Amino acid sequence: MWAITTILRDLKGVIVTLSDDGHLQCSYLGTDPSLFQAPKVDSREINYEEMNAEMKELQKIIREATKTQDILPESEKQRDVTVTAEVSPNLDEESQAIDSEVKAGAVPSVTVKITIQSRVTAQKPNLAVCVQAPLAVTCDQFVFDDLEPDSSETVVLSVFLKENCSPSELEGTCMVSYNIPTGIPRVSQCSFSLPLKLVCFPAPPAKAANHKLTIDTNKPPISLVTIFPDFVDSSEGDQANALGFQFLTGSKTTLLASKTSQRYRIQSDELEDLWLVTKELVHRLEEHFKKSNCKDFACTFSGSIPLQEYFELIDRHFELRLNAEKYQELLSERAVQFRAIERRLLTRFKDKTPAPLQHLDTLLEGTFREVSAV
Repeated sequence: MWAITTILRDLKGVIVTLSDDGHLQCSYLGTDPSLFQAPKVDSREINYEEMNAEMKELQKIIREATKTQDILPESEKQRDVTVTAEVSPNLDEESQAIDSEVKAGAVPSVTVKITIQSRVTAQKPNLAVCVQAPLAVTCDQFVFDDLEPDSSETVVLSVFLKENCSPSELEGTCMVSYNIPTGIPRVSQCSFSLPLKLVCFPAPPAKAANHKLTIDTNKPPISLVTIFPDFVDSSEGDQANALGFQFLTGSKTTLLASKTSQRYRIQSDELEDLWLVTKELVHRLEEHFKKSNCKDFACTFSGSIPLQEYFELIDRHFELRLNAEKYQELLSERAVQFRAIERRLLTRFKDKTPAPLQHLDTLLEGTFREVSAV
């Protein structure tokens, strides 16, 4: 083969090769040049009037989407969607409690009726109902179709005590999320209070207790029959000065009203059970004097804060957390051991040549008992 370099039709550097069998080939180094030429664009004059009109229309849409009232919260009277919750004054005749861990014989429940009212079109409304553990609801999520203007939706659910411990609050929250026609998301919410009888019931008062709390007031003492009519038996008369609250978790709290001084005492064997009764007492006293147009009513606590008992509860809680982690690690180890023994036994059973189990069945049974015990 031989080759020469020549010029072919104004193309420099063409390599001409001739092979041994007589094939002649002309080639060059590089790539084929692009012969495409962009066509000329038809020039036209810009219509500034049309562009200005389009710009004004776009600015109008932007202003509508970024109005202040669409971002800042509105007053309750001007809300497009309002949600209200109505708690039944009585407990459910037939309890709606589901999978409750409370060891009491019957776990009560109370019905909550939630109403959503819309003044405008509400797109994709979702309702969420929240209560603090250990309380629970029968259903906490609701999804509705788009709400038309001046329409409403109503749902009914029940609240009950699910875990075997006393709650820190008897409050709940309803929250509705939706979109308005402009695509802006909004939220409307409300709160509701649950009755004290949901977590406790009347019981004979206890004479002695480990923890005591005294509330001082600046008004004459009120009969407990007037303050707690739902916890007083009508046969006790109008001068009951001691009430007992038996919690579903098993503990008892006693409320005492002084006949001579302006004091109320709350006592219980469990420190954490003092809070709910104390809060309910203060709330009912404030409501009672508010109805009497008394504006200077006040409750005070002059005793020492039970910090030692509080710190003991924290230490106890920390100890329980450590024990929970320890048992979780132990359970994980025993589970790994159980699966390893299972794999070895399965291999022995699949083997065509029978072999002794070497006490693997005994190990499997013992590990299973340990896992069950944890």
